[in-house]
Amino acid sequence: MSNAVEINGVLYGLSHLNSGQYFALDLEDGKVLWKSEPRQAENASVSRAGDTIFSLESDAELVVMKANKTGLNILRRYPVAMGETWAQPAIAGNRFIVKDVSNLTLWSLN
Repeated sequence: MSNAVEINGVLYGLSHLNSGQYFALDLEDGKVLWKSEPRQAENASVSRAGDTIFSLESDAELVVMKANKTGLNILRRYPVAMGETWAQPAIAGNRFIVKDVSNLTLWSLN
């Protein structure tokens, strides 16, 4: 149930393999550039702004990453909701909108 984003010819996302594993795939030749450690997340809604990747995991943790062809580059992790998050988040300027099971929350990014 996870999606992926493209940045400069590289696809970044979360695979179901190994109980949830982030990956980067070269779209030109189809080669996997890297895979993260296993058991990262069950599902994730992945968005991007420039070369920053936002992965809202189903356990309500927002993982902020920098696009990187050589490995997983996590900048920060934030708990952003009280319940499970299944909906795609929305980014509007410096605002991040998160819908969990029963609430809608607006976060401001600085």
